[in-house]
Amino acid sequence: MSTAFLAVLLPILLVLAGLSIDGGQVLAMRRDTQALADGAARAGAAQIDETVLRNDLASDVVLDPVAAAAAAEAYVAEFAPRAQAVATEVDQAHIVVQVTSRHIDLTLLRFAGIGPTVRVQAAGRAEPRAGITAAGQ
Repeated sequence: MSTAFLAVLLPILLVLAGLSIDGGQVLAMRRDTQALADGAARAGAAQIDETVLRNDLASDVVLDPVAAAAAAEAYVAEFAPRAQAVATEVDQAHIVVQVTSRHIDLTLLRFAGIGPTVRVQAAGRAEPRAGITAAGQ
């Protein structure tokens, strides 16, 4: 009787342990990847087209799209060399950066057929800003 109980209970306990251990790793990597994507988008949004701003001081602040994409990808390469970053949308008004994390090695969930590794993705979006745009800044 106890052998049958153990045979049924052991796989369930392994799956629950796998969810807690490997799931925690995936959630932590998701948080880190989102922070990396947000930082990369902000780094890209800092690349303001200064010639447009100097020629017309009344114009809105605009991005240099080429420099913005390069700055976002350089940011990710510096802080997470094994992650991949792609600027999916870049124009003069905003930048969107898609970051894919490094491979996360699974320990117990690989026995459940999920795979030996997984990757997570996150997207960050930013717009250029200069100076004080509202009260309290």
